Amino acid sequence: MPLCIKFFYFFFCSTYVISQSVSFTYNSANGSFCNPATIQFTQNSTGNPVGYIWNFGNNTKSHTANPITTYNRPGSYIVSLTVIYATGIVKISNTIVINQTANPSLPLTKTLFANLVL
Repeated sequence: MPLCIKFFYFFFCSTYVISQSVSFTYNSANGSFCNPATIQFTQNSTGNPVGYIWNFGNNTKSHTANPITTYNRPGSYIVSLTVIYATGIVKISNTIVINQTANPSLPLTKTLFANLVL
């Protein structure tokens, strides 16, 4: 009587999820957030990003990981970062405020004292 041996192969497919979180920080090159302000943005993404899309809210964009942009006018700007992964995208937005540069104090000149009676 023939002996039959059957082999069973089990294949296990494991799925794992790579954490994909996105955040960013920003700092002023000179420490001031008054116009004109040159701002350095730093992405803090986890996982393995394959691309970046920055929108700075001032009609400029960038595709670099840690870009720099200049804000020439005071106001509130919505900055968004879209991080592209092989499995999808993650987007985050944050509002930054650029303040008006303080006006220098008025210099005292002869014209300011022209109407004084001595």
